[in-house]
Amino acid sequence: NNLIESEVLVSRTIKEFDKESEHRLLFAALYLQAKIQLAYGKTVSPNSYIKNIRNHIKENGQAEFSYNIEAAEVLSGLYEGDLKLINKWLKNDAPDEFADFNMIDVYRYMVKMRCYIIQKKYTAVIALAERLRPLLEAGKRHIDLCEVDLLLAICFYRSRNKDFAFDAFERSLKIAKRREYFRLIADEGDAVLHILVDYIKEKGESEFLMNLLEMTRSMAIMH
Repeated sequence: NNLIESEVLVSRTIKEFDKESEHRLLFAALYLQAKIQLAYGKTVSPNSYIKNIRNHIKENGQAEFSYNIEAAEVLSGLYEGDLKLINKWLKNDAPDEFADFNMIDVYRYMVKMRCYIIQKKYTAVIALAERLRPLLEAGKRHIDLCEVDLLLAICFYRSRNKDFAFDAFERSLKIAKRREYFRLIADEGDAVLHILVDYIKEKGESEFLMNLLEMTRSMAIMH
C-alpha cells in the first residue's frame, strides 16, 4: 500500500523496460501504473490506458499479449460500468473455460468471473473458480487463490448466502494477511466493502481488518 514509492519505482521501470524492449515486463509495469492511479482515485480511461500500452509494445511480439491487453481493457471498464465493452468481450474474446483449459489464461479467467458477477451468473462464477482451484493449489499460486476466494465471497454475498461468503472471505483474508496482499482486496472497493463491514460486525475488529476497511472504503468512495 506504499503508493508513492510504488509509483516512483514503476515509472522508472517503464522507462528501463521500454528502452530494452522487455515487452512482457513493460506490459506488467504499465498495468501496475494504471492500478496505482486507480488507488489514488483517478479515473483511468480504458481507451487512453490501453492505447498507452499498445503504443509502448511494438508489433514485434505483440500478439502474445493481445488477449491480456483486451482483458485489461475490460477490467478498467468495470470501474466505469462500461457494460457494452464487457458484453462485447464476453461474446467475442473471453476465454472458454469449457474448451481446452490453459493456465496462461488465469488472468483472463479472473476478469471473466468479474463479468459473470456483473451479469449475476453466480453458478458460472462458482464453476470456473472451483475448476481453477486445484490447479492453483498444485502450482502454489497463493495470490491467485486469494483472488479466487475473494471473487467467490462477492458472488455468494450477492446471491444472499452469507455463510458461504464468509467462508470464502476468511480463506482470502488468511492469505492476504500472511502475504500482505492488502491492495488485492481493497481494490475491489464497493464490491468487498459491504462484506467486510458485515464480517467485522460478526467476527469483531482487529488492526488488520480496520486498516483493510479504511483502504476498501476509500476505493468505494472514489470509484
